Amino acid sequence: MIEYDKLYEIVKGRLSEKRFKHSEMVVKRALEYAKIYGEDENIVKLSAVSHDIAKELSDEENSMYINKYGIKLDRIEKENK
Repeated sequence: MIEYDKLYEIVKGRLSEKRFKHSEMVVKRALEYAKIYGEDENIVKLSAVSHDIAKELSDEENSMYINKYGIKLDRIEKENK
């Protein structure tokens, strides 16, 4: 499994400053919930920091990943990449 610090830097390099700050706040809130509900804090941090990692990909990048991984899109996904 990837280490949080490495994933953090990857996400930071892919997102705008505004969206990255949002992701940092999501991590903070998610950890609060993890403590309340007894969830694995490392998994929660990884999920939270990376939840928007593809949000700012260009249409070309989206298409490349869709093709590379053989992702099948339904009609709604095709209309709202």
